Amino acid sequence: MKMIAALTLFSLSLSAFAVTKSVQADFTNLYRGYSAGSYKVDFKLASKPSLSTAQISTQVHRNDNDFTCVTSAKFEVGQMTFSIAQNGSSWKKVTTQKIFGEVSHTVDGTECDLSLENLASQNTLYVTVTPQNNPVELPVKAFPGYEKTQVYLVPFDGYVYVDADIKLVNNSLVLNPAGFLSERSVFSRNTDNLRRMFFYVQSSTGSSHLSLGNGHISL
Repeated sequence: MKMIAALTLFSLSLSAFAVTKSVQADFTNLYRGYSAGSYKVDFKLASKPSLSTAQISTQVHRNDNDFTCVTSAKFEVGQMTFSIAQNGSSWKKVTTQKIFGEVSHTVDGTECDLSLENLASQNTLYVTVTPQNNPVELPVKAFPGYEKTQVYLVPFDGYVYVDADIKLVNNSLVLNPAGFLSERSVFSRNTDNLRRMFFYVQSSTGSSHLSLGNGHISL
């Protein structure tokens, strides 16, 4: 009993610092009845356990004759593991990638505001969670006239917001991302996008693509 209790507490402690999801993706009835198979999709967001220092960048945007400059601070905040496995076979693709969060400050004109105090005052981090392996080539015969079938899968529509406490230390922006990607942190700041995963299935030959289906899978 003590071992069961210890394992339960260990599992709960892990979930406190990560977000995990598993969903079934059914692509068996797409354009003109085409079947691209059915799959189990799993992903996990885990917080970076150590301090993260920002990378600073600037970008000038033009809208007609109006210019704005965006200064951004980008932090490594964790890791995402993403897998897709075909039901009824041994085919599986797994990728692991670092994920990053960003804050920004915008001013009018072409001269950028490089004051780090403006970025340190931000308290909401925009975290990108789009898998880098998109699109994934599926292990099925392509739609007639095409060479391969691929799928784009994007959990949470590609982003989550988290609360951030950004510090200015020795002329650098630093934060502690531990716990950023916990269920408590993520679910307290995000609503509709947490309930869905976007998908887009296509067959392709070279630069030619045929859309077979798109939409959202409920999480």
